[in-house]
Amino acid sequence: MAIHKKNMLDTTLTDHQNRLKNSVNRLTRIIQSHANENGYINTVPQEILIYLHTLNWLRVHGHPDHVVKMIPFGANSPHAYLMPLFSALPSDSDFIRRYLDHWFSQKNQDSRRERILWSLSACNADRDLLSNEINATWQRFNTLTNDKQQRIRLIQKRQKQEDQDTLGSLDQQRLALIDQLPDIHHKPITKIGLIPVMSCPESCPHCMFVWRTPMKQTPDPGPLFEAVNKHTRATLFTGGDLTPHLNHFYRAIRQMDQLGQFAILLNGSFAESDKATERVFQKLDRALNQRPANAVPAQITVQISFDEFHQQRIFNRHGEAYERIPVENIARIVNQAVHFSRIRLSLIHKQNPLNFSNDLFKKGVFGRLAEALGKKGHTVKVLQIVPSHRPKKHPITGVNAPVIREAVFVLEHQPNRPVHFMSSTLDAYGRAALVDESDYVNERDYLQTILNHGPPADDAFDTDPMVWFNGRITLFSAIHIALGDVLQEGFDAVINRWHKDPLRHALERFDPVLLKTYGTLYDDLDQIKARATGPHYLFHQITKTPEARLALTKALL
Repeated sequence: MAIHKKNMLDTTLTDHQNRLKNSVNRLTRIIQSHANENGYINTVPQEILIYLHTLNWLRVHGHPDHVVKMIPFGANSPHAYLMPLFSALPSDSDFIRRYLDHWFSQKNQDSRRERILWSLSACNADRDLLSNEINATWQRFNTLTNDKQQRIRLIQKRQKQEDQDTLGSLDQQRLALIDQLPDIHHKPITKIGLIPVMSCPESCPHCMFVWRTPMKQTPDPGPLFEAVNKHTRATLFTGGDLTPHLNHFYRAIRQMDQLGQFAILLNGSFAESDKATERVFQKLDRALNQRPANAVPAQITVQISFDEFHQQRIFNRHGEAYERIPVENIARIVNQAVHFSRIRLSLIHKQNPLNFSNDLFKKGVFGRLAEALGKKGHTVKVLQIVPSHRPKKHPITGVNAPVIREAVFVLEHQPNRPVHFMSSTLDAYGRAALVDESDYVNERDYLQTILNHGPPADDAFDTDPMVWFNGRITLFSAIHIALGDVLQEGFDAVINRWHKDPLRHALERFDPVLLKTYGTLYDDLDQIKARATGPHYLFHQITKTPEARLALTKALL
């Protein structure tokens, strides 16, 4: 156990060191690019901005017990004089003061000292003015937040208010307008989501949720299953960690006889042992066997969140290292899934710098999975790699290049049982707004293409209906947009409204009319665009308030 703890500590420290280096490299590129475009950055030496970034990164992501081990240079480095400063985690202003004092006290020739003296002369030999200039310049580049918990509380408060506003008086006015529209022919719905509960014990840094709608003592879902059974042939169960609610999924498989595709998104926490993992897959297989004799042939897809966030190695408050969701859990799931022919396994991944090369399968979380499976006697073989149909910007180098979007792999002794790997970008809402941009791939360039040239023909905002066990029907990619309460109004009435909703249709096709209309009504569109990490973020954010939803719907009628 002691050896395991030491290995976990060592690998966690290595992870943090690599992430810090990536973050520093990204900021260095941005600062250098700014300097090349705009000349010298005021009177501030660039290296002190990098040091301030390092200090702030250590405050946000490190742990006081391990700061010294995370500092990316050794005791014999030319930067070694900074180690006591970093390890003390001083305030920015104190760090700047002590940094300047160090170089003012030096007598030897050093280019760093010369830059400081030049900066001082540019500030009329006023040390306070130079300190203020350094701090002001740093704040223009600073993307980190030292008040992380306060920011999270503010996000939680905002999300709670958004949840309370959903289906309030303004939304009811919007729905009344939709009800007045003529009915349209109902095409089959591609998929319908089901949310038994909004709950998860984890606090993954990239999660869009801080506040989750309480869903206690919801009614028996049988009537919802019957209704969904009539309107689609595929469903996805989601809502967080559904491990405590798997019985609902088993029941849906048995009861919804017209559906051929059942999917569930889990985080892998159920696989704490080989027996527990096998038990879940056996119950899934048994549910398929218990479907009516005349039921549509069905297949199950188990989607498992698997990335550098869910499997992140982190420190607890006591400085102890651990994996949020252990990679060993995922290895157990892969090991079991390959034995069930009617159950497909799909690992759901968020793109990061490794996605730009085949290193994705050798390093990071996938490399750890291959290692864990190797300890069980398995060899992982990647059969197919599918790149994204457009290049994306590398979060560290800034270079546009293809990324790996999907892959298929097998265990060599089970070559006919492929495992699917699906990778997507991250949108920075919720907790993800606080994630360091060197840790993930975004779609800002794609957003700019859409803004310049119009919506794409081969992409869409996911507006399929999401049915909550508490009665709400919302949209897959915008759960703040509710079409009604089926427990109060009946399922068919709310689904009919979903078919007719002009706002839903405009969102689905990234209609630029929405942006134009929003821009005439509100003065914060440019700010939202500046924060947007992709088109989904932008169109998601402009519909966040009931006032905006009502106004946009009126404009579309």
